Amino acid sequence: KVFYIGNHEKLLELEKEITSRLGDSVNLAFTLPFCLEIFPKEATKAKALIEISKLKNLPLHNSIAFGDGFNDLELLTSVTKGYIMENASPKLKNELKSFEIIDANYNNGVAKKLIQLFSLEI
Repeated sequence: KVFYIGNHEKLLELEKEITSRLGDSVNLAFTLPFCLEIFPKEATKAKALIEISKLKNLPLHNSIAFGDGFNDLELLTSVTKGYIMENASPKLKNELKSFEIIDANYNNGVAKKLIQLFSLEI
């Protein structure tokens, strides 16, 4: 994986340049407005989850996922239930409008949702 950090407008220009040269042979994702990640097409969180589920003999229909960056799109759409963090990128929120938005990462959003889902007492 390679990532570039900088001004969002400049990174948008870089994204266009990389896309024009490499097409869809790589994945490009803004994990934050100032961070553009480039990684192999085969290296996605969704594909990793699928491989782990096979290795552990765990069906995907029992899985949930949490995401905040556009690099989480494939993962969120490959599980039974995906949750978007309140502090997620606007692009991700816009792409997955029907997904539930939960509390932000910095407010322990994942932990709060897991406690709610599994009726855990702490």
